[in-house]
Amino acid sequence: MGLPITRKEISNRHIKTSQYYLEPLYNLLRERLLTQPLLHADETSYRVLESDSQLTYYWTFLSGKAEKQGITLYYHVLIDLFISYFNPL
Repeated sequence: MGLPITRKEISNRHIKTSQYYLEPLYNLLRERLLTQPLLHADETSYRVLESDSQLTYYWTFLSGKAEKQGITLYYHVLIDLFISYFNPL
């Protein structure tokens, strides 16, 4: 078809669709995960492609091994390094 669709447009559509369809399920799983007595977490950061001024962070939260139904949740944040540099908290 030759439609001129940019990477940004594809990414934005993916995000909006995920929010609409998957956010209620994510919130339910998060509520259940927070009631468990033991949680595991990991934080990973890396630079955004084609950008020297932005970092992206991923957090992973997992239920303990003793749980009957395991839950794994991911949380993602994009941070502009120049905003925090020029506007310190």
